[in-house]
Amino acid sequence: MKNNIISICLFFFLMLPTVSAKTISVKSPGHHKDIQPNLQAAIDKAEKGDWVILPEGEFLFSKSVIIEKFISVKGAGLKKTILYRSEAIPDSVMRGQKWGAILIFDIRSDKSSGIIVSGICFRSKKPSVVRGDGGSRVYSTGVEMNECVDFLIEHCRFEYFGHAGIYVIHNDTLARGLIRKNEFYYNAGAGSGYGVAVVGTNDKWVTDPKFGSSNFIFVEDNIFDYHRHSIAADGSALYVFRYNTVLNNVAASGGHAIDTHEARPGEGRGNIFGTRAVEIYNNKLINTTYTYGGQIKKGVQTGLSSLEESGIAIRSGEAVVYNNEVQGYRYAVTLSNWFFGGTPQPYPVLYGIGYLSGKALGPSHSGTEAPMGDGDVFIWNNKVSPFLEDEWNIFPPFYNDEPGWWKEGRDYHLVPKPGYKPFPYPYPYLSKK
Repeated sequence: MKNNIISICLFFFLMLPTVSAKTISVKSPGHHKDIQPNLQAAIDKAEKGDWVILPEGEFLFSKSVIIEKFISVKGAGLKKTILYRSEAIPDSVMRGQKWGAILIFDIRSDKSSGIIVSGICFRSKKPSVVRGDGGSRVYSTGVEMNECVDFLIEHCRFEYFGHAGIYVIHNDTLARGLIRKNEFYYNAGAGSGYGVAVVGTNDKWVTDPKFGSSNFIFVEDNIFDYHRHSIAADGSALYVFRYNTVLNNVAASGGHAIDTHEARPGEGRGNIFGTRAVEIYNNKLINTTYTYGGQIKKGVQTGLSSLEESGIAIRSGEAVVYNNEVQGYRYAVTLSNWFFGGTPQPYPVLYGIGYLSGKALGPSHSGTEAPMGDGDVFIWNNKVSPFLEDEWNIFPPFYNDEPGWWKEGRDYHLVPKPGYKPFPYPYPYLSKK
């Protein structure tokens, strides 16, 4: 407990503004004119700890701005400063190397950055959800954070990105960052489409992810509306998803709201390990429509097969999942593995649920206490209803899609994780004013 208090106090200290910090204002090019050159010039001029301030207005944004320094970027408000990709820009142009994310923080450092992004609406071309619907098929991103420690993204809006509103790449062993009080809308590209995507550097399967610590990417107090996955992760990712509201996560069938990608051997470096560990709690997931778009209606039993199957899907690593309210889905939480798809696999499944305890102790072990519970999934006190009325647990709140691989009491447990305590809420991050 003493060590936790010391680390939190140290974190507060690191987030305090430095005396030498300057404010650099970005000159407006005019309404609906390209602001990218002016912003890049301000970034180039800025030094560590400086603030770059965007003006009020709607501004075209060509190419990407790359930031390699500990500087913060602030707009006039998510409804007042809008950076957008024009619908007139061809997909072939936007697929170019210089047209990735709108802002790319290419930090690659293990030092505390104190970087803040706030008060901006980021918008791309409206993406295609179904091939042939006329939308863009560009793998676009709003803000990319590349190995950036102790960042904060708050009070922003992300809409129409084919890949992700926010894309976080963290070091496998160092994952401190906070994404809070943002709006995510229609980031739902065909075959992709996430509000937030989190990946590790994919070099190491961390032995102990330290549940209840600050060493995760925290996503809290946000609103997500219409996505394929509101959050997705792989490559040894670590994230905490808490106190969020997720609406109509029906952009694609099978697009559960909260996702953890499994290991996918042979599919490239991004999927060697799958997601390492997650904490998912105190979220509200609400679908008001079926996957085909019709309104969910109580008593229409024939429509239940068109409900999105699961609000939360755990497919890799270990997790604690509790106190979530899930409406308009068939299940609150599902254990599954898309890649292996039920094909015979030796126990334990590669970097999957129960992998650590299974690898160490074999298939005959059982129990929740360490080391028997190391690497397991703990799920408790989640509620589900297919309708908006609070008739909870009409369906089972939990479903194991691979009973041949994962056994209750061995790989997963429908009880609280022994000794687990969540990190303080709200996240103790001091914004610079």
